[in-house]
Amino acid sequence: MYIRLQRSESVQNFNVWVYRENNHEPVRGSGLFVNKNGVVCAHHFYMPKDGTNYSFLAGEYRLQIYAESVDEAPIKIFEQILTLTKYQEEEMKIRKVGAYFDWAPNTQNYLSHVDTGPKKDEELTDLIERLTDDRE
Repeated sequence: MYIRLQRSESVQNFNVWVYRENNHEPVRGSGLFVNKNGVVCAHHFYMPKDGTNYSFLAGEYRLQIYAESVDEAPIKIFEQILTLTKYQEEEMKIRKVGAYFDWAPNTQNYLSHVDTGPKKDEELTDLIERLTDDRE
């Protein structure tokens, strides 16, 4: 699998794919079997390590996800328009963090926000302990 990201006339493939199941360590993707029940895992796509640099700028992006079988050409399995604001672009540069896109079922669209990412287990444990202490 890989993704193609297009903003205006700029196109970049993210061809390094890793996935995580049940909060285990990331595994480099090389194949995936999907049965009738489907597959649930977190997918991450990275740029090739060929010196390419990619800056996320404000604007509208067309995200396309491709899957490739051993004996067939790649097929597009998903496409979505995503938007980054100028504020989000600046926050990503300053804070060195990423943008997240959460599905909003009422608008049938993904809404973006800048975040530091998922909390580590230790951070969550500390937060739960503080909240529990505050209740006592």
